[in-house]
Amino acid sequence: MNTPPRKRRRRRPQEEPTEERYESPRRRKKKSSGNPKKKKSSKPNIPIGLIAGVAGTVVVVIAIMVVDWKSLGQSIGLSSTSESLTKRLLSYQEEQASILASIKTEADAQAAGPKLIQLNEDMARTSFEISELQEAENLPLSERMALKKEFGEKSKASAARMAEEIQRIAKNPQLASTVRVIMSESGAARSRVTNELRLNKAKEGVNDDGYSPVTSSTELTNGMRIEFIDPFNMWKKGMISDVRNDGKVKVGIAFEYLDRDRLRIPD
Repeated sequence: MNTPPRKRRRRRPQEEPTEERYESPRRRKKKSSGNPKKKKSSKPNIPIGLIAGVAGTVVVVIAIMVVDWKSLGQSIGLSSTSESLTKRLLSYQEEQASILASIKTEADAQAAGPKLIQLNEDMARTSFEISELQEAENLPLSERMALKKEFGEKSKASAARMAEEIQRIAKNPQLASTVRVIMSESGAARSRVTNELRLNKAKEGVNDDGYSPVTSSTELTNGMRIEFIDPFNMWKKGMISDVRNDGKVKVGIAFEYLDRDRLRIPD
């Protein structure tokens, strides 16, 4: 019996990779594209930086110029006998505005420096005089506020003029940088004079009732209780921790050695 020949099975052709295996490059492409916002932020923005620098100059100069008038306004409790001091302060403010208006070049700014320093020192002295008068006269709060308001109204015109000149100077970055340094030096001079006046006022307390001054011949020893003038020009209690050969005294854990005219001994 004849049997039919066996059919040979055909091999299926090997399947080629599907397109799904090639989707990863597209995913990598999306990841590598990055955030477009980051690219924008990485670009240097020179105009904004320049504007910020000029704005900083304006803030520094205005802060230095205005701080005196703000503090003076708070201590403007003056009687009619002190009208001359009020007029003097107003003239100082007008003079500041005039000096700023004269600054057109680098040479003008350098010439204005000594004038502004001297002016700030004079303002510090006048401010201290006003504080002394306020303390001595002990004016009621309502009267002090009324005088403060009156002073503010009178100084508005010159204050606006100063602000205008400061804005003009700030538009010139090089000139603004020079003026900023000069005004910083002026502010430092004002602070120095103010501190000296307050320190000298505090030193008068060595002769208050119940205390004795410390002289060059006063014997001082470690552990001795004493009172001293602190960095804020206030009398504080303390204990001597060291006495140097030159006579200066260290109180507590402070790093500074004090002159003896800043010390007093409780009786």
